[in-house]
Amino acid sequence: MDEEKDSNSNQLEESEIENISEKDEILKENIAYEIEEPMKEAKSKKSKITIIIGAIIGILILLFIIVNITVSKYDNLVYPGVSIYEEDLSKLNEVQLKEKLLYIENSINSNKIYIETNSKEYNLKIKDIVSGYNTNRLNKDILNYGKNENKI
Repeated sequence: MDEEKDSNSNQLEESEIENISEKDEILKENIAYEIEEPMKEAKSKKSKITIIIGAIIGILILLFIIVNITVSKYDNLVYPGVSIYEEDLSKLNEVQLKEKLLYIENSINSNKIYIETNSKEYNLKIKDIVSGYNTNRLNKDILNYGKNENKI
């Protein structure tokens, strides 16, 4: 009987040891989980922040490229919205602009001014009053209008 008790007690001790070993393993896993989980969350937050910052930088670079491409289309053209004497000059190249300015100059020169006083009447042509236009400078000024300003 003593042998049976010893055997039973040995079995109990072995099963208790196994239970303790299992509990130790569970505790080790829980401790490892508790340590690793915050580290994973911190890494996850850092990677999210990195992704957001990368996306913002990417969007800014893309915006810069789009603005430069759009502006470079107008290197040899008049910017949109530019007009003179109610004539739209938008998107004209240098040759077209010279032709348009010549047309405007001719239409201005063909105008007349009528002055009526008590005793006399005067008819004056604009071309007799205005000595000349500096069309080359006007052409350059119109082509360069807004191009020296910041692009962004």
